[in-house]
Amino acid sequence: MDRFYTDTVGVNGRAEEEAVRWLLRYAVDRRADRAAIVVPSVESSSNLSRVLGNEDGATLISKRTIPVGGVLLELFTQRTLPPAEYPGPVLVLWSGRNEVEKVERLNPPALCAVQWVEGELDEWARTWGAVELLTGTSEQSEPAPPVVRGAVFAMSRSGGIATPRISPRQFGLSR
Repeated sequence: MDRFYTDTVGVNGRAEEEAVRWLLRYAVDRRADRAAIVVPSVESSSNLSRVLGNEDGATLISKRTIPVGGVLLELFTQRTLPPAEYPGPVLVLWSGRNEVEKVERLNPPALCAVQWVEGELDEWARTWGAVELLTGTSEQSEPAPPVVRGAVFAMSRSGGIATPRISPRQFGLSR
């Protein structure tokens, strides 16, 4: 899984716009049929209009899907995540470590997280070698051996253990 994040705090229009651009480009470049934005709650989804524009934001919020550049962009909250693996890239907005780890269980091909609280994603980013979206840098810690990573991943997906802390148009695409 490709992992990205923004080392910003709270509402940050530039980071949010870059993250949505990343999501759509990633999906289009890899010919994904679907891509998802995950927000903490229904109430926070209203902030998407700031990033997507009023019309597209309102459509995505009301219908939970909108076609963009040949990709079906879907909206989920932390409570309405799909029950099984998700086939496209996922953007987790205004998130913390717990929200990101919950989305990781969907095993998307790529994930980008825009954090809400300073430092909340630092350990996650170091552990998995996530690339900071705005700078293109990564500060990966020493990775666990592949067999350990595989065992932890399998156990966390099966519910056997709690997830461990182991160290649209505006974007140049037509509807």
